[in-house]
Amino acid sequence: MTNNKTVLFFNTALNEVAKQLALFLEGVLPSLFEDWWKQAVLNSLSFQQRRRIEQSGLNALGALDLAALLRVLDQNWYQISGINRDRYLFSIDMPFPTHL
Repeated sequence: MTNNKTVLFFNTALNEVAKQLALFLEGVLPSLFEDWWKQAVLNSLSFQQRRRIEQSGLNALGALDLAALLRVLDQNWYQISGINRDRYLFSIDMPFPTHL
């Protein structure tokens, strides 16, 4: 019984994460892109994800699964975060402090 409760807990938690991420992206992406659904969502998805969405006629972030939402977030992270790409890449190239 404990296994079933654990699975139910994680399933519920991941569904809530997907719901909140969709709400967040719906609040941010339209202000960053003129045609945000095509530019920020469809163009960010893998071939299989995009085909599934186009075949099923989905047109809302809330209808996407967590994997697709995470991919949209990742592919649009620079625009969403407002981080200058050069500054971000510079920070990655910096050596990790050895004294920590």
